[in-house]
Amino acid sequence: MQSHGSANLVAAGTGVAAALGGPILVGVVALASWLAYREARRALDCAAVRATIVLLLGALACSKVLSPQFLLWIVPLVAVWPGRTRWALSIGVGAAGLLAQVWYPFLYDSLKQLEQPWITLLALRNVILVATFLLAVRGAARDDRAR
Repeated sequence: MQSHGSANLVAAGTGVAAALGGPILVGVVALASWLAYREARRALDCAAVRATIVLLLGALACSKVLSPQFLLWIVPLVAVWPGRTRWALSIGVGAAGLLAQVWYPFLYDSLKQLEQPWITLLALRNVILVATFLLAVRGAARDDRAR
């Protein structure tokens, strides 16, 4: 079976597994974020977290391909960013992820045809991603700690 350019296996139960995959993934991301936040309260190398977030956001902002699930790599790290920048990073990563999900896989053909408003939403996603990257760089450079 082919869908969205990928090859999928079809067997008994694959429809149920596919339907459960999204909700389970949301639960896994929430669990990982909670665990990271809980552990960060004990002890954390904040410099490593900041550097990893800057690296991932920079790599994604420069990438030719950005699938929404790539942004999930950053969510648990953002949950433990110390200081007020955490909330702005959360909004930026969340907004970029939602905008990416709007067209892929649902409206990808319209995007390939450079149809409006989809191409504008793509540009908006990219601007948000770059702004979030710059915010992370600024926060890491000034060692943004909670007061």
